[in-house]
Amino acid sequence: MSEIKVGDIVQWTTWAKLSDGLRKLVHTGKVLAFVPAGKDIRNVWTENNIIIKRDKSGPNVSKNERAVVLVMGGAKGTLEYHCAPSIGKLKVVAPDGFEE
Repeated sequence: MSEIKVGDIVQWTTWAKLSDGLRKLVHTGKVLAFVPAGKDIRNVWTENNIIIKRDKSGPNVSKNERAVVLVMGGAKGTLEYHCAPSIGKLKVVAPDGFEE
């Protein structure tokens, strides 16, 4: 895996528990900033002038290094969500935001 940088398009997988079992979800988004282990994510938002409209980041402080990722969602793909997955879960799919 290459080193992840701000601006890279990344992908990661999560699992959702549904009434009929588990469902695999693949998320794709753009890296906006990094959150060092043990640091409050709200401070990172402020330092990087990131305006949060919808937060799906999880806990404010984590023992893992994380990335703040902008994910577009909704039926038309126009809603902005910010997630903060662990760096180890991320895979770069487009360096510097350029689709191949």
